[in-house]
Amino acid sequence: MDLYLSVREFLQIWEKKNRLKIESRMTPQFAGILHELPDEYFSYLHEKVGDVKSSLDRFRPQATLNEDTAVVRLNRKSGRIDIGMKLVNEQWMVNEIAAESSRNEDHLTSMVKSADALRSVAIFLKGYGEGDKNLIENVTEKNFFTNAIVPGQLTDVSLPGTSSLTKESQMVIRGNRIDVDIPFNEQVASITLREINREEGKWKQPGFHITDVSLQQMGGMKVSENFLRY
Repeated sequence: MDLYLSVREFLQIWEKKNRLKIESRMTPQFAGILHELPDEYFSYLHEKVGDVKSSLDRFRPQATLNEDTAVVRLNRKSGRIDIGMKLVNEQWMVNEIAAESSRNEDHLTSMVKSADALRSVAIFLKGYGEGDKNLIENVTEKNFFTNAIVPGQLTDVSLPGTSSLTKESQMVIRGNRIDVDIPFNEQVASITLREINREEGKWKQPGFHITDVSLQQMGGMKVSENFLRY
C-alpha cells in the first residue's frame, strides 16, 4: 500500500479514537504495548498527540525513506507530527509517533517509550494497590525493590489507583529516564523510571523499571520519604 495513503488512513482512524482499529495499523510491538494499557492511559497518550485534523485538512506529508522504514512529517496548526512507518508483509505499519506542540510541555518525543513506561506505571500501581510485591518486582529496579519495597508496609502510604492518570498528569522524557507526575487527593505522586536493556523483539517484557517514588503536596512540599532514590 502507498506510504502516504497509509499515513492518511491511520490519521483518520486515530481521530476517531477507536483503539482496536488504531492498533490494527501498528507494528506488533507498538500495538502489543499499547494494547496492555488501561483505557485512561491510552486516552492520556491520545490527548498528548493532540490535533491531527489540521494535518488531514492540509495533507502535505514529507517523507524520509530508508529501505523498509520511513518517517513522515506533517505540519499542523500548532507544531508538527512525525509518524514512523515500517513495512510489514508489504504493508506500511505505524511503529512510532512523535508530536511537537507550540507549548513545550505538550511535546511527545516518543509514543513507544511513553507507552512502555506507562505500562510499567500501571503494573506498579496495580500491584501496590493490591499489596502484591511479586507484581511490583517485575517493574522495579532491584535496589529500589530490595531497600524500599520489600521492608515497607505498603498500607502506610497511599498512592494513586491504577486509573488515576488524567490529562492533568505530566510526563517528561529525558533520554533513558522518564518522570511521571500523577495528582491525586491534593498530592502529587512522582514516579521515576529508567529504560533497561531488553532483547530485540521481547516487547512483552517491561522496557522501563521504576527507580523512585515520592509524594508531594500540591504546593510542592514533600510529605513522604518512605521511598528511596538510587
